[in-house]
Amino acid sequence: MRTRLFEKSVLSFSVVLGLIIVGISIVLYNNGPRVRLVTFDRDPAQTSLSRGSSVTVRFDRPLEDRDYSNQISFEPEVNVSTQTLPQAIIITLEENLDSSTSYELSIGPDVFDRTGKSMRSTHTHQFDTTAPRFVYLERNYEEFDGAEDMQDDTVWLSGVGQEPEALFSHPVITMFAANDQYVVIATRAEDEDLLTTINLETREQRQEELVLRGRINNLSLSPRGEVAIYSITPDFNTVSREYFNRFANRVDSISLTTGQTVSLTDENDFFIKVTSIDLENNGQVALVRDLEDTFYAISPYNDYDPVLVGSYIESLGFSADGTSVIFRNINGFTRYSVVDGSTGPVDYPVTGQLQSIREQEGVVFVSSGTFSGGAVRNFITRFDTTDTASLVWSGSEESLLSFNSSYDTGYLALQLNPDECRFDRLTPNAQCTNTLTAIVDSETGNELQRFDGFDLVWLP
Repeated sequence: MRTRLFEKSVLSFSVVLGLIIVGISIVLYNNGPRVRLVTFDRDPAQTSLSRGSSVTVRFDRPLEDRDYSNQISFEPEVNVSTQTLPQAIIITLEENLDSSTSYELSIGPDVFDRTGKSMRSTHTHQFDTTAPRFVYLERNYEEFDGAEDMQDDTVWLSGVGQEPEALFSHPVITMFAANDQYVVIATRAEDEDLLTTINLETREQRQEELVLRGRINNLSLSPRGEVAIYSITPDFNTVSREYFNRFANRVDSISLTTGQTVSLTDENDFFIKVTSIDLENNGQVALVRDLEDTFYAISPYNDYDPVLVGSYIESLGFSADGTSVIFRNINGFTRYSVVDGSTGPVDYPVTGQLQSIREQEGVVFVSSGTFSGGAVRNFITRFDTTDTASLVWSGSEESLLSFNSSYDTGYLALQLNPDECRFDRLTPNAQCTNTLTAIVDSETGNELQRFDGFDLVWLP
């Protein structure tokens, strides 16, 4: 008797539960699609979201296939593009997000399922971006003072207003390259240089197997790429002259995911030899300068022949969108269009002689200098999209060796050399033994941080 009563109770409960589920399903169905999940390809709380980053909005049912660009908005405003998938919308950022900022993403309400029903209301998602992070190198120079207890050189990971983290230490670090996924570090051994890759997410380290033994002259890694490019020269004292001439300044690429190394060659299968390397943001094109100061565009994957660009004194690197390159020549600066190969002069009204140009998301920073009475004074001027110029920084007590801007253009990193400093002899990347880096607010010019170290790389 009790068993039948229990069975009836279970049956009644099951029927009621089923009716509730059906009722909820009908209500949800009649209300149209709902956002189930919003995910980022990179955690905005850990790394900067820059041009090319993506946000995926997943729904609870298949969507009507149409363009929903006008149903996606950010506050503060952000330029984006969208792609509609069967049950999701992919949002791709067309500009860098500001650091240390609260954003609100709005979706809908006119997003439709395949029956034509729209969202009941706009869905919002809030998130905060982190302060810009950067990597820099600090060398220890106690050997210059005759110290017996030698300290290691160190590659540091830090951020604006944050304490640095020691990523890697070694007795002699010659150079490094970094993006938000990897740091690649060149170290000096007795008769060859070594490359070590650090995965920034896991902190795992891997010593790379190089095809050619020798000294690394250049090392480059794009902000969004997973391939590093380097040039290498055999040690002249350990190989024959013929071997040295054949392989000196050879350029190789290495996959940071697999560790596979590829020697890059030209249309005649000769090794490409270079004296400088720049990679565009996505790592698909490398700009290299050969031994005769002629620039070429080459493939890091060796899947097309080198493309002649022209002869210039120096490259200032690719623009943020990869469509142009600024070169220095004897008459000033020239902009080269990657799209059609056209060129045009580049000039900005600044105090003194124009020295360098950095372009980032509609903002241009220009360094210049004056020389008077035996004293040098350096300036950095900011030009916004309205061509409004404002002096960001000036100084005469230290020489401005180089500078670059964070991806959101909010900060500048200035590499400064004090007067009468001694230089180390660690070629090809010799530095002043007491060089330092200053972090400056790019709008107010206020100095926020100052520390020993150089070659700072902002992480995207």
